Amino acid sequence: MIDLSEQALSVVEIHATAWGLPTSAERVAKRVCSTMDEISNFYDAMLPHMEEILDYLNQFSLDTIPDNVKPIAWTALAMCEVDNPVRWKSVTLSSGFDVLGMVPKSSFYDSSFVA
Repeated sequence: MIDLSEQALSVVEIHATAWGLPTSAERVAKRVCSTMDEISNFYDAMLPHMEEILDYLNQFSLDTIPDNVKPIAWTALAMCEVDNPVRWKSVTLSSGFDVLGMVPKSSFYDSSFVA
């Protein structure tokens, strides 16, 4: 079994409370409601450890991730949410749509639309 280094675990633990949110909708809301400084600080702290974190997470199948490891996975997923804003140097794009108005699908096959 692969374990995280103390340094990587420490970084994840520092950010898991704020960024390790269990749903995509919560992670999007966190991103949109954060400042660029908050996003950049999270990104800069996590990025050097992402390869190790992903190697650690890859030893579990998605349906068997232990409960105590889920916050690590959710924090890693938050990096996907903040990657583009870091590149854009903006929390949102002025030409984009309001992501907080999006209705999350209940499943992959959910084709309902709320107007």
